[in-house]
Amino acid sequence: GRMKDTTLSWEIILKMVRNMFSHDFGYEDHTETVARQDFYGNDGICLFKYFVDKDDPQKEFVWAVLVTNFVCFTFISLSYILIGVLFRDSSRSVATSQNKRQIDQRNRKMNRRITIIITTDFCCWVPFIIICALHYLGVLDATPWYSI
Repeated sequence: GRMKDTTLSWEIILKMVRNMFSHDFGYEDHTETVARQDFYGNDGICLFKYFVDKDDPQKEFVWAVLVTNFVCFTFISLSYILIGVLFRDSSRSVATSQNKRQIDQRNRKMNRRITIIITTDFCCWVPFIIICALHYLGVLDATPWYSI
């Protein structure tokens, strides 16, 4: 086909990458960081801008998304805690003196998994929501942290 005579080189790869990372063809090099604010952040590619100020027109949408994420995190955490409690109670009801040690070991493994799931969800979302709130309230300027 049409690529038959073309060999893949670093020059071609860099050209393709530069074209992928910006839709604003007014810039000579699309891989350079350009200080500006678009609807989707600093570059207008695909990530929504969560660090908004009080006068930003997208603030209602941003807070709706952040509150929804927090509500989902809370619901998922409570659901996993409930699963852990019900699992423990049901396994205790069928435990006998012979298999009690084995069931206790299985309960500890299940509780460890639940703790890991809740902790990783917490570490992903809650710090981000707190930083968005601090930026919104003007306590800190998180705009430079948002690379895109």
